[in-house]
Amino acid sequence: MEQQTEKVIKRTAAELAIFSGLFVVSVLAFTFLAKKVLVENNETFDTRVYQYLSTRLSAPTKNFLNTLTFFGSMKFLLPAYLGLILYCVYKRKRHYAIDIAAIAISSTALLFILKNTLRRSRPTEEDIFKTIDVYSFPSGHALSSFIFSAVLIYTVWRTRLPLAAKWLLSTLLLCFSLLIGMSRVVLGYHYASDVLAGLCLGFGWVMLSLRLSKNVKFLNS
Repeated sequence: MEQQTEKVIKRTAAELAIFSGLFVVSVLAFTFLAKKVLVENNETFDTRVYQYLSTRLSAPTKNFLNTLTFFGSMKFLLPAYLGLILYCVYKRKRHYAIDIAAIAISSTALLFILKNTLRRSRPTEEDIFKTIDVYSFPSGHALSSFIFSAVLIYTVWRTRLPLAAKWLLSTLLLCFSLLIGMSRVVLGYHYASDVLAGLCLGFGWVMLSLRLSKNVKFLNS
């Protein structure tokens, strides 16, 4: 009994150290990016990334990214989250539904606060930005799509799928969210640093949410 208790304590301590470390790293990375682009006004990285992508991607690829960017918008994510939550409720897994709703609502609120506090202008002054949120840092599409993909990965690892299938789906979902982030740069809606900041923030928020969740035990299964 004592040995089992000791193992649980060690496992919990290791879990806390890993999640806390990853959270701190993501926050530091976000802070570094914010300092570079908002305080120092250093846009060298953004310019180089945009020039590299815009000159090397073919027209069909850009059209594909233009379609893909929709999946990072609230028009897709809101019904997708609702569908996932209702599915969890239908399966009588209300605690998972609550976790998913909490991370979706809290991340959206955090994004809104940061955008309206930091107030970085968009790369271009196109009329389209008059119909969406004005500010650019961090990228909402990058953050939201990464968190939604993480939620789906969380769900996949709760299933009884073979381990290889879980890793495959997780990799595809991660790549999916990264491509959505890249689409925002290629289409001129965001700077590359906006997207990186959104990914860092999304990763950190996922780490924090998983650590606070009572269902984090799935990582040890």
